[in-house]
Amino acid sequence: RARTRAVRQNSRRSLSVFVSYGCRSIGEQPSPDFIADIRLGCGPLEVNFGDLSEGEVENWKWSFPGGKPKSSKNQNPKVVYKKPGLYPVKLVASNKGGAKEITKNAYVQVMEEGASLPLTATFEPDSAFPPKGFFIHNPQQDHSWDRTERVGGYGKSRGSMTINNYDNNLTGTDDWLVSPIFDLSEETSTTLAFDLAYVPYDGRYSDTLGIFVATACDPVFRCIYYKGGEKLQTAR
Repeated sequence: RARTRAVRQNSRRSLSVFVSYGCRSIGEQPSPDFIADIRLGCGPLEVNFGDLSEGEVENWKWSFPGGKPKSSKNQNPKVVYKKPGLYPVKLVASNKGGAKEITKNAYVQVMEEGASLPLTATFEPDSAFPPKGFFIHNPQQDHSWDRTERVGGYGKSRGSMTINNYDNNLTGTDDWLVSPIFDLSEETSTTLAFDLAYVPYDGRYSDTLGIFVATACDPVFRCIYYKGGEKLQTAR
């Protein structure tokens, strides 16, 4: 299902087939869904929402409590959040067959101040995933970061975070794990430590792991770690 959906969203030829009336009854209610390019940051936080609704949508009705504008009828609106807080987002998609709605609570978070250190992100089976304060940005809505109990970090953990690109045929896609904002004003030096394991698919296809940081809520991120293919490989 995930692969079919990803191909539909990334291939114009496939998209034309899926949205044609030959695939469903005329007047069938759409299934609303959406994504945002950013969900956490400092105010004013500018968020671009993307419609992922399935079916023949004729009208979109968005609700953005705490945002400006507070509502929109555009398919892919832009909203600005200024005040710190957690904000829900609601989308009602409709056509001649009726309307359906979806609400994602605490979907956008505007930070008032950074979290203090130290911070440990755990992926143990009995912990929340993603860890508290983190969120996953998966713009292609395909395979993305998930938790596994098959391997653990440093040989001591019962779980870790993984991404299954072995079964993912898309190329050039991004999947982000976005951390909370940290207050480093009292720090003289800061260390980020992590364990990893990776094997390339073959000599033609491989993955890349990058770590990017931004200062003082700057929207431009600077790369501090970037390895892929054989350079990222830890085993054969």
